[in-house]
Amino acid sequence: MARYSVLIGDEAKDEFLTIPFPFRRQVNQRINKMKLDPRLADSEAIAGSDRFRLDVAGWRILYEVDDVALEVTIVAFRKVDPPRVQ
Repeated sequence: MARYSVLIGDEAKDEFLTIPFPFRRQVNQRINKMKLDPRLADSEAIAGSDRFRLDVAGWRILYEVDDVALEVTIVAFRKVDPPRVQ
């Protein structure tokens, strides 16, 4: 099985450090799982783009996959607001 390298863009590095510790650990664990399978079952391809998103512990990871170079590039981390109850 191929193993992917995970790269984190400069802006994303700064955003990662803003994630509070217990959530950062969960996010980091999911990033490590991307090394074996960048298209995890709960990730979603973003329509009209070559990017994917993965929601973890109230944070969204936006990333790109390069299957030729076996690289996953994380481009952003964003806080996800909880869904509103109507």
